[in-house]
Amino acid sequence: MPVDVKISKKKHVLILLAALAHLPCDAQSQSLVPDQLFFKRISTDQGLPQPSVNSILRDTRGFVWMATEDGLSRFDAAEFRTFRHDPADSSSLSHNVVHFVQEEEATGNLWVGTVSGISYFDRSLERFKVYKANNPPGTVYTNATLDKKRNRLWLACTVAGLRYLDLSRQVIIDFKKPELDNETVWNVKIAGDSLLIATLQGLKILNLQNQQISSFYNKTPVRSLLIDQNDLWFGTEGNGLGRFDRVTKKTTFYNRENGGTNNNDIWSLALDKEHNLWVGTDGGGLNVLMRGNNISRCYLHSEFDDRSLSYNTIRSIFIEPNGNVWLGTYNGGVNYHENKPIQFQLYRKDFFNDLSLRNNAVSAFTESTDGTIWIGTDGGGLHYLRDGVVHRYALPEKLAHVNVITALQSDGLGLWIGSFQNGLIYLDGHGGWKQFKHEPGDRTSIAANTVWDIEKDSLGYLWLGTNRGVNRFNPKTGICHHIDHPLKGNIDKLFKNIQAQTILISSDHTLWVGSYGLLMAYLPASDSVIEIKGQDGPIRPPPDLRVKALLEDDGKIWIGTYGSGLCQYNILTRSLHVLDERDGLPDNVVLSVEKGEPGSLWLSTNKGLVHFNEADTIFTVFDANYGVQGTTFNRNAALQTSDGRLLFGGTHGFNIFRPHAISDNRGSLEIVFTDFSIFNKQIKPGSDLLKQSITETQQLDLPHADSRLLTFHFSAFNFSSPDKIIYAYKLTGFDDDWQKTGKDHSVTFTNLDPGSYTLTVRASFNGKVWGPEKSLTITIQTPWWRTTYIRWLAFLLFVIGAYSFSRYRTYQLSQRKKELEQLVSQQGQEIKKQNHDLAAQNEELIAQNDEMAAQQQMITEQNIQLSEAKQSLQMINQSLEQVVDQRTEKLNETIHQLNKTIKELDAFVYSASHDLIAPMKSVTGLIELARRQNQNPDIGVYIDHMERSVKKLEDVVLNMMQYSQNSNLEVTYEEVNVHDLIQESISDLKFYPGMDAMNFVINFNKDASVRTDRKRFKIILNNLIGNAIKYRDDRKESNIGRVTFENGKTIWKLEVQDNGIGIDKHYLSRVFEMFFRATDRSQGSGLGLYIVKETVEKLYGEIYVDSEKGEWTKFTVAIPHENIYVRKK
Repeated sequence: MPVDVKISKKKHVLILLAALAHLPCDAQSQSLVPDQLFFKRISTDQGLPQPSVNSILRDTRGFVWMATEDGLSRFDAAEFRTFRHDPADSSSLSHNVVHFVQEEEATGNLWVGTVSGISYFDRSLERFKVYKANNPPGTVYTNATLDKKRNRLWLACTVAGLRYLDLSRQVIIDFKKPELDNETVWNVKIAGDSLLIATLQGLKILNLQNQQISSFYNKTPVRSLLIDQNDLWFGTEGNGLGRFDRVTKKTTFYNRENGGTNNNDIWSLALDKEHNLWVGTDGGGLNVLMRGNNISRCYLHSEFDDRSLSYNTIRSIFIEPNGNVWLGTYNGGVNYHENKPIQFQLYRKDFFNDLSLRNNAVSAFTESTDGTIWIGTDGGGLHYLRDGVVHRYALPEKLAHVNVITALQSDGLGLWIGSFQNGLIYLDGHGGWKQFKHEPGDRTSIAANTVWDIEKDSLGYLWLGTNRGVNRFNPKTGICHHIDHPLKGNIDKLFKNIQAQTILISSDHTLWVGSYGLLMAYLPASDSVIEIKGQDGPIRPPPDLRVKALLEDDGKIWIGTYGSGLCQYNILTRSLHVLDERDGLPDNVVLSVEKGEPGSLWLSTNKGLVHFNEADTIFTVFDANYGVQGTTFNRNAALQTSDGRLLFGGTHGFNIFRPHAISDNRGSLEIVFTDFSIFNKQIKPGSDLLKQSITETQQLDLPHADSRLLTFHFSAFNFSSPDKIIYAYKLTGFDDDWQKTGKDHSVTFTNLDPGSYTLTVRASFNGKVWGPEKSLTITIQTPWWRTTYIRWLAFLLFVIGAYSFSRYRTYQLSQRKKELEQLVSQQGQEIKKQNHDLAAQNEELIAQNDEMAAQQQMITEQNIQLSEAKQSLQMINQSLEQVVDQRTEKLNETIHQLNKTIKELDAFVYSASHDLIAPMKSVTGLIELARRQNQNPDIGVYIDHMERSVKKLEDVVLNMMQYSQNSNLEVTYEEVNVHDLIQESISDLKFYPGMDAMNFVINFNKDASVRTDRKRFKIILNNLIGNAIKYRDDRKESNIGRVTFENGKTIWKLEVQDNGIGIDKHYLSRVFEMFFRATDRSQGSGLGLYIVKETVEKLYGEIYVDSEKGEWTKFTVAIPHENIYVRKK
């Protein structure tokens, strides 16, 4: 209970009574705040610059201002705009750490307190005026109060104590009193001719007439102050909430010890319109003290509820006149509570209350004859709702494992339960129970152990939807009847094969069954089944009927689908009509359908609970902001009770409500223009383009050069569901039709012609009912070159120019005429002379023509002779072609025989080489045995000669095999790790004579790989590395072989270089010839490099050699990649 404290110092009481005497004393009726408050969280994810909000208010224009530790933020429900300190701008905020913001009642401008001073925000120009003062280190301006009588703004400061801004002289003055020396002042409040001062040492009162200070409370620090009509409230650090009643002259404390509050550190206070006191604590969440009965309610942060407080430290509270509440928290952003009646009663799991759900995933409902509502959950078992309280039902011990309930059906006081993989269960209401499960081989048992839905027909039979079709179950006998018609395939499909998710028995006794991709109707009278399918329309494809819910209403079957929206099937016309997102449905997944008021339906979707007005085709969405359990619901988890209430279950509990009581009053959608930019650059007020803030502007006058890219931002000031708002605009003077922007709260115009336009914006929740319009007149100035004066001047200049040009052109033509007449006269004389010359030439031509006629006769005779010669040549040519054909045929036969002989020779070489390998290995082994047993050094010399001869022979045989393989085998590509293959080749040659004297360096990445023929690559490596070993220079201190690899876009390149004996330059062009040896030290057959060249060319590659006699030799192999090889092939 609160503790009443008599103030011992009578003088202090009298002073405080005098301070409060100006307030009226009215009795207040009791108004309770609900047990359950839902908060919308606004954090840095939405654009808040910093999560600690020291002060918050909503101004008279509708903006919400938030004082954070990283600037002053303005929120318009759609986006944030943050004002910060800019060292280069004297009109910016004084500091980014802001502790309070207050609205000036007369102008709507703002007073802003930071850690470095007080700033005055002119909202028309969006500029700050900073009042500078000498601030001791650690000074923070924490609060302010206006003293109209003395034209002062009193300032509460840490370290600096009490100050005031003289509004007449525009200077800050320290208020010096011994009682306030070195004092930290947290809050100040004007009360008549007194100033209440909350300090680190308690509550003090300054008499503004005689400048005397008295102490009213000095036991603990006081942080917050609030003056009610009858009371003074003050929040302390350590002693809870203090209340001074001017009627009883008593001070009462509400704290943790007496149950008045749940925390003794009080940060903030606010009164709602019913005079309930909202108390923000430091770590104890939000407390609300009810007016009239002193009942205190506490609201805390919950890790399991994202609609609870975001943090338990409440630094500031602002309550709008309509009762909406804004909370600024420490490190938790802003919490917003919309004051509207809870229309959707919510039930969910409460970890501290056994009278709640065990599990929030609600999957089924049914109602007993006594009004009890049974609730099934997915993982939490069975519950029932009676008298508004949820009770947990304990199933019999043998059924304790049944916790996933998929369907419920009442039977008087009994209850049928459909379960997941545990069959059908019956509770008789008196403690008895039965369980019916599928028994293999027993046709009287249910078809499957998962029962998705249960419906009772007029004869008392239960129809069960299972994973193996539909069963008809007799509750009296416990026998399941399987309808089986082998000759009727669709009946067999319905009663055996489909997963029956939902069942409906309509008023005409038709059995409707929904499944994945299928809706079927069983007509008992004709013992037949029809399949309902969508039809192609002129615009929309047929729906995919993955049915989740069924409802009969006035000759229509409403179908909730997974992915195709809401479908309506007309039983009489057998037509299907689809409503989906294009019609305003928020989501195409409809999980349950129930009747509402006449002409309306209620739908659960994956994006909230939806009310559907059929006449106007309007979908209204209700989400968590309205107390709905969440956005996601569960299949068929819905019920209409006998008294008309509706229940919908989802993943976060269930709601119960009366449809006629649901109001869609979401407030007016008042539009305000929030920002204006040109070429994506924000235009600041006070410029030539924008005289004052766009929020205060009704007309814009813009130069034509600045009209090429204009962007306007706007908001509808709806803070509960801004993401549900749809905007539309029209630009009168350009296009009189409304254009929808959807949820986009901005519009951009480009290249507007000079003229006057009116931009009008409106907002709606459903795209059919629109809020009030907001208009802005935009005038685009005519550029100077398009003005009337300039046009007339241009016309005059054109006329003068045209006349001048005409006169000049006439003069030019006259002069040209004279020149032409002279030219014609001269040319006439020349033509006469030319005619005379032409007559003479004509006579000469006639003579030449006669001569050419004689020559033509001679040519004709020669042509006849040539024709006869041509015929003779053709006969000779035919004879020669016959001879060539005969010779070609014989040559082809010879080539064929040669190819056959070559193939046989290759096969013989390969076979012989292969057969010689084994004997040579045996001889090598015998030589090794002979060496071990020999004791005679002379014989040992012969053994060494024998070993070298056999080794040489073995090299020749291996070269023959490699040559044969390269000639006959197809190229086979595979991914080869180059580094590993080189190491493998070096390992193969480790016993090669002289290998121990070589040191090979591999200069490339160990992971380098290439697609090539592995066998041929190995042949190349073995021969080139072997050559480096054979032709080493033993006279040098070290023999080094370097192997490098480079993988290009079209080819890959391999280089093998040694520092051996080298090759003479004049031999380099012949080293790849068969049997050629370039040095006396050549130990091989002369086939090695020839085989390498043949192998490289088989891969469409090339090989090069370079050498310096006595210094080094380098072989370079370049081979195209697989795709290049295929193209060449």
